[in-house]
Amino acid sequence: FFDPMPFYVAATLLTLVLALCGVAEASECDPTFLCPQVGPGYDVNLDLHDRSARMAALLAATGYDKAYSPYNAFGPGPIDVHVSMDIRNVYGIDTKGESFWIEVLLISGWQDCRLVWNGTRYPGELRFDPALAWTPNLNAQGVRDTLEGIAFEGKTFHHMADHCGTQRQVTKYTGKYACKFDLTDLPFDDQVCSLAFETMWPNMSVKIMRGRDDQTNGGWMTQAVPELRSKEWVFGEFGTTLGSRTDASTAFGKRYLTFDQIILHFVISRRSYWYTISLIIPTIILWLMSYTGFWIDPSAVPGRVALNITSILVLINIASRAYVNLPIISTNTWMTNFLLIVMVFCCLHLVEYAILHHALSVRKARATAADAQKKAEAEAPQSSQPDNVQIPAHFEYPHLSSVTHARQRYAETYSLPGTPESGQTSVGLSNQQTEVLNTPPPQQQDKGTVTWSLLNRCLGTQNTDRLLRVLCDLDIYSRVFFLILFLMYVIIMVVVGPTQLPGSERLPK
Repeated sequence: FFDPMPFYVAATLLTLVLALCGVAEASECDPTFLCPQVGPGYDVNLDLHDRSARMAALLAATGYDKAYSPYNAFGPGPIDVHVSMDIRNVYGIDTKGESFWIEVLLISGWQDCRLVWNGTRYPGELRFDPALAWTPNLNAQGVRDTLEGIAFEGKTFHHMADHCGTQRQVTKYTGKYACKFDLTDLPFDDQVCSLAFETMWPNMSVKIMRGRDDQTNGGWMTQAVPELRSKEWVFGEFGTTLGSRTDASTAFGKRYLTFDQIILHFVISRRSYWYTISLIIPTIILWLMSYTGFWIDPSAVPGRVALNITSILVLINIASRAYVNLPIISTNTWMTNFLLIVMVFCCLHLVEYAILHHALSVRKARATAADAQKKAEAEAPQSSQPDNVQIPAHFEYPHLSSVTHARQRYAETYSLPGTPESGQTSVGLSNQQTEVLNTPPPQQQDKGTVTWSLLNRCLGTQNTDRLLRVLCDLDIYSRVFFLILFLMYVIIMVVVGPTQLPGSERLPK
């Protein structure tokens, strides 16, 4: 009996060994393929114990000069610098200052055929001093502040090279950088922040490309999102794009130079809990306080006025708290619009009560005037008829009317000349005396009716009375009108309010 299982196992193990050998051979670089024209450093003996001595021997043998960028071994054109990013932390996001703090590592790699040596003599890697080697000099743009003075150029931790001339450099950037905030939907806003790293070499010498890992993912580094935490913000997508900046320079005969950039983009969404608890809900409560004034008796003037004014003053204080955390902007935001409209509602409540109080005062004045007129008409038949006037016996002017008789009595009392109707000789009167005699007694006009005299002339008495009745019942209409209007406004602001596109849709692709 023959058991084939051991042969299968042996064949499988042999296949794995051959595959591993093939991978190992394929993974080893060939300096003559990557750099057809190897330099004099290829034959340098680097089997030395001191790292600095190995690096100095290689640089001395090749005549290396870091002031010149590496050349392209496959023809004319710039060298390719592959850049990847590792986001370590994003913190200190400041809405008012429009900035954020970030800690990011840039892993860049390129081919420098000047630093090629024979791998059979020294197969290991060399660790270079960054100050002695050429680098693409990626500088961060939009620096606001820094902790260690390294936010602009970064701090290089590692610069490694293998015998094929492949250079790998790790640079750390920690600093405060600018971010343009769009506060239209505050506090339900999404922000897209960008951080550009630009090489100091024009693109005729250096071309920036994404790292190989980023190329497979389209530049998006979603694996870094779960590691970031913030009490105010929620982190969304992270990604990189390639860009460039054109600058006019006189260094090369007034030519326009273009510098390549790799730009980091990330989305942050604001947590609206603090704004909801501290601003939105107290604002709605204050509006309800002002609204309850419609159910209070209009005669309680101090109470209703104090309720409306207190609500307005507290709203102004809340708005000041909101504005403290915002930059000075000239555009509308959801929060500022909401506070402003609610404040306008409370002011309209106060204006409504002022109109109601005035209408009630006019109605009361007109009622008082009507009662006085009825009383005067009831007493008029006994006192104002000329036939019922009692003339004293010592007056000898029976032919005079009641008005003339009154003037005659007034003249006798104050030793003035008599009236012509009395038959007495008229003596010349002065202008002042004539005005005193001819001036009718003053009439008392009601203050409330004077206010509505213009409306009576324009609208007519019937329409004016109808308008007065409506204004006196203004509280009944305002209870329904302002409640419906405010509810509609809140629904529109909550449902239709946010107008921005989500941050993920605003990311550059």
